[in-house]
Amino acid sequence: MSTHDDVPPSPAKAVALMAVLGVIACGGAALAFSFTIQYLKATHAGAVAEGAAVLTYAAAILGIALWLAKVGQRAMKVTPSAAAKRYRLRFMIAMTVYALALLGAIEAWLTLHPEGALAYGLAVLPALR
Repeated sequence: MSTHDDVPPSPAKAVALMAVLGVIACGGAALAFSFTIQYLKATHAGAVAEGAAVLTYAAAILGIALWLAKVGQRAMKVTPSAAAKRYRLRFMIAMTVYALALLGAIEAWLTLHPEGALAYGLAVLPALR
């Protein structure tokens, strides 16, 4: 048994690893999304195809975030508690609902051109829990 077995892993190394992997993964996803949207606009694919691309991109970013959390936990040799797992699940559900509400409000704003109370309701919709 060496003396290094008792030394905890460095948080700086784990954070640096997550940052580098995050930039690479999110940058690749953003680049792919940009090319996809340009292609869809060039071929006049329509709002439904663009919406599907946005939802796919959002799912990819969510997956990258979950993957990076796992990488950080492994690098730090940390096992999350049951409470942390429940929190992460609730947080991801809340963020998914928020993103869908935001996209819905934006789409409604662009297509319906609301005025008055409906406009205020759409503006507040993503903030509601």
